[in-house]
Amino acid sequence: MDYSFFKIIKQIIKNTGIIIVGHCILGLMNVATVILLARYFGHSGFGKISFLNGFFLLFTTAQNLWIKPILVKRLSAHNTDASHLLGNSIIIYVLLSAITIILFWLTIFIVNCPADMILLAGFTSFNMLLLSIISAYVLIFQVRLKMKYYIYINVCSHLLSITLLLLIVSFGGTLLHYYIASIIPSIVSILLVKHYAGRIVNPTFTIDLSLWKKIFHQSWPLSLTVIFIFIYSRIDQIMLIHMKGVNAVGTYSVAVKLVDIFYIIPVALIISVFPLLSKYFAENKIEIFSQLYNLSFKYLLIIIFPLATIITFLSKDLIVLLYGNSFTLSSPALRILIWSEVFIFMGVVNNSILIAANKQIFDPLFTGLSALVNVLLNLLLIPKFDVNGAAIATVIACATGPVVGYFLKETKAYSLSMFYYSAKPLCASLIMGTIMYFYFFQNFWLILFIAPCIYAAVLFLIKGVDRYDIRIIKTLIFEKKLAA
Repeated sequence: MDYSFFKIIKQIIKNTGIIIVGHCILGLMNVATVILLARYFGHSGFGKISFLNGFFLLFTTAQNLWIKPILVKRLSAHNTDASHLLGNSIIIYVLLSAITIILFWLTIFIVNCPADMILLAGFTSFNMLLLSIISAYVLIFQVRLKMKYYIYINVCSHLLSITLLLLIVSFGGTLLHYYIASIIPSIVSILLVKHYAGRIVNPTFTIDLSLWKKIFHQSWPLSLTVIFIFIYSRIDQIMLIHMKGVNAVGTYSVAVKLVDIFYIIPVALIISVFPLLSKYFAENKIEIFSQLYNLSFKYLLIIIFPLATIITFLSKDLIVLLYGNSFTLSSPALRILIWSEVFIFMGVVNNSILIAANKQIFDPLFTGLSALVNVLLNLLLIPKFDVNGAAIATVIACATGPVVGYFLKETKAYSLSMFYYSAKPLCASLIMGTIMYFYFFQNFWLILFIAPCIYAAVLFLIKGVDRYDIRIIKTLIFEKKLAA
């Protein structure tokens, strides 16, 4: 790898760092909000909130995995009229939200939700519509490398949400009051996002059916991917509420919310890496393309394996610390679910590789099989093992894609890369976990601070960090000296 490649890595790391810092602030706000909601509204109320909010995940997943990658790819490769593209994107996103809302209401009636949730679902639907417009404007921030505006707007929105929630708690408000108040931050966000996006480009609302045809032609496999991801990532909550009730969903959702926090790590990296993957594949620079996705797998797996191991040991302490003793039943589910993140980290990178390499046709195969596995396992495991059965089903479903990819000629190289770069982090994590178990299993703070040091030392000794990694670190710190 020459020096120019290390400069690319430096740029990726810096961009990723900015996004992660911003989302860490947002993540802390989200955790504070979730804890307050769980403590104030209890198992039943929190279960209702989690079930309704699960459909926001569907729309967020839809825009990130379906429309947005294709639009980013087009803007990276063509001199597209940004005003024209933004106007059409807003219209497409609104139509997508309408489809999501229809599916949302169908699900509400199919699972026979309690009567009080019907009214709350109305406010959720309106928020989905507002989110669709916001999401389209954010596309411009990402393409023009102005994500600081997006982070600023999100921080303001979250601060307003927390303030309103605290007022509701202080005055003894109800779930209905919470959902009425939730409209206010969304309206403020749409005003702010329109203002800052207007500094860059203003949308032109002229429907271009030829543009739509090209976008949908490239993205239709990803639309299936969105549906399948929603099924295997949230069908467990739908089945739990139907088979075990809202209390079980509340218990399970606490673990899900904690696990979901770590999703920002691979997403932040891919926001920086995906345009480059698309660029180098289009330019037929396959060596650099391969180096980028290999390093993406490597560094993400170096991070997630020790995190999963440490949280396995600290699950009960974390649940009690954040949510209180009434949610201790969530700790076994957290101990299991955290291992799904290993495969989710892999999947985020793999999805970007497939889109960049024009192989998105394989994405629905992997996610569809995962969805099928999850539904079948939930049917078998939830009646016997309750929320823990749902957690086991999720982990196995998430692992399905990487395993299946190994047996396909077109994707085998990517699966081999995942498994190859898993070996040393997994080995170092197992050694770290063994030491934790025998020497300081019961000490929360020792595990929290000493375990990462043990992991880093073992990883270095088994050469999980090589000379290229050291060179990248030196590039970040001593760029001028290396350039000489």
